[in-house]
Amino acid sequence: MRDDVLTQNYKATSFWRDRSPPPVCEQSLPTRDIDVVVIGAGYSGLFTALALARGGRSVLVIEADSAGEHASTKNFGAIGRTIRLSFSELRDRYDLDTAVRVFEEAKEWVEFTASFIEREQLDCGFVRHGRAVSAHCAKAYESMTRELEFTKRYIPTDTHVLSRAEQGAELGTDIYHGCAILNDVGHLDPGRYHQGVLSLAREAGVRIVDQTRAIDVQRHDHGHTVLTSRGSVQAREVVIATNAETGKDNSLFRYFRRRLVPVSLYSAVTEPLAPELLKSVFPKGRTMLETRRLYMGLRPIESDGRLLAVGRHMRPYRSLDQAATALKKDLVSRYPQLEHCRFSHVWPGRFAATFDWLPHLGTHQGVHYLLGLNGAGVPAAGYLGHKLAQRILGTPNRDTVFADRPYPTYPGYTGSAWFLPVLGGAYRYADDREARRSK
Repeated sequence: MRDDVLTQNYKATSFWRDRSPPPVCEQSLPTRDIDVVVIGAGYSGLFTALALARGGRSVLVIEADSAGEHASTKNFGAIGRTIRLSFSELRDRYDLDTAVRVFEEAKEWVEFTASFIEREQLDCGFVRHGRAVSAHCAKAYESMTRELEFTKRYIPTDTHVLSRAEQGAELGTDIYHGCAILNDVGHLDPGRYHQGVLSLAREAGVRIVDQTRAIDVQRHDHGHTVLTSRGSVQAREVVIATNAETGKDNSLFRYFRRRLVPVSLYSAVTEPLAPELLKSVFPKGRTMLETRRLYMGLRPIESDGRLLAVGRHMRPYRSLDQAATALKKDLVSRYPQLEHCRFSHVWPGRFAATFDWLPHLGTHQGVHYLLGLNGAGVPAAGYLGHKLAQRILGTPNRDTVFADRPYPTYPGYTGSAWFLPVLGGAYRYADDREARRSK
């Protein structure tokens, strides 16, 4: 089975990081006081640092491992207006104005990313080919159609739906029950994008020190002392941007850890495929997601003629071989023409979910934070990191609906998501049952 799934020289590392290895960062802390210390060198931390440095602040970014090692550089590279709650769910849970603002800002973070890449001339493979979201059952198609009609009453949305009879122009399979086409979104190479943002931050004067774990943040009259594995540094302001890697070294980190649920998933990239085979899966080059609770995601990697598959959320595997076999089974069940493709890269990843399914930024105990992006990490981190920096700088255009919201947790939850495999099993059962009933 291994020969049918994996290439002989497959790598158990991220395809994106394999092509764009982690950069070499500084190895010593500054001896002078810093205006802002940012903890975490993923997208959230780097975008916050970049905007602060361009606003005239001295900025230090510290990272426990290699810069970008645990960020969304390991995941899908989607540039989408992803909100886990539907427009009607947001309206019912909060109010109409909140729902409108959330969806408008999700569109804004796509436009922010596209404009940023063009303005900074970043070579990161960004294409705006759109996305197809496929209905795994007839009920899901009916629900997506109703939801789109309701949403369009209040905000313009560049989305349309195709019935099962019409979906062939967009999907290289007939197992779905229709799909929604999001025309204004895209995807990129997250490894190259991260390196581009990191280079811009350095050019702006940001110091980035990796292999340096933040142990504690102590607040005092003149600012903060950040204790690290390399010593301490004094700062006027501190930003926590650790997302799914938020630790438990002190009470401040534990506060945020209790409000983040790290969701595991697996990714695999195929060996180069024949152009006609890749075209049969992606007729228009769009990324593909599903309406399943535990979806499979697919996207082309245009520059290499490969396909990226992501899925198997909340499922612990004893080995990457097992994860690869499961992903291959899922892939072929949807696209039988891929039966003979093999994976050259397989790796685990994760993202941070919140209990209200919304990103959060704000200030707690004098420390700023940007955490819990719920799978929208690449575009949301850039947009919200810029917003957080504007809040710290006190400049215009800093308001966001995601700031200073109540940040919920559950009694007894400490950040150890032991329940996810059980929850994942229940989700998979529900997804499969709905799909079977619609055949």
